[in-house]
Amino acid sequence: MIAGEIVVLDHNLPSEALSILPSLSAGKEFHFDIVDGALKASAMQTFRFRIAEPSDAEQLGIIGPAIYAECYGHMWNNAAAYAERLQTFSTVATAEFISRSNTKTWLVEQRNRAVGFLSLVIASPDPIHARTDGAEVPRIYLLAPARGKGLAAKLMAEADRYARAMGSSHIWLDAMKQAPWAWQTYQKWGFTKIGETTFPGDMRPEFKPMIVMRRWCA
Repeated sequence: MIAGEIVVLDHNLPSEALSILPSLSAGKEFHFDIVDGALKASAMQTFRFRIAEPSDAEQLGIIGPAIYAECYGHMWNNAAAYAERLQTFSTVATAEFISRSNTKTWLVEQRNRAVGFLSLVIASPDPIHARTDGAEVPRIYLLAPARGKGLAAKLMAEADRYARAMGSSHIWLDAMKQAPWAWQTYQKWGFTKIGETTFPGDMRPEFKPMIVMRRWCA
């Protein structure tokens, strides 16, 4: 899409739409409907999924710490330990992760900006049975405005397909026991609990218990 261009996705656009095009915001996509006899235009939210490249480390190094701070910042009371945790989302750390041969990261983009991501590690041993025939999903994060749209489930489906193609029998992850919104969502996606572990970082004690979950590749 050219900067400053209004993209209309509807085919057979009513002629009345032409009269309102100048009032629409440039650089967006619109859907047109007839509501109560009047033509209404609404901005569409389009998202794109793709595998991350080393050049994406910079933007992931921005949204990663932002999302983590928003969701989990209140669970830390040691400033230095919290800073160290955020550092694992940095541009340098992300670039190193993307460059590894046994990892993959998928991006969700909106208007060419990363708004979320999922990372995968092939043959990562789980902390309960130490099986190495699975793949770990250590991170799946979305900016707040991108949540509730089914994007996380689509990211997980991409990870599942790739893990299966790489010979993995299952994917696994862990979730904070005190974050039921997370592990209950994973349950809806077919994950089941295989055990519990403890977060190794210097987090507030009540947030350290973790639930380890597994889903067999489809």
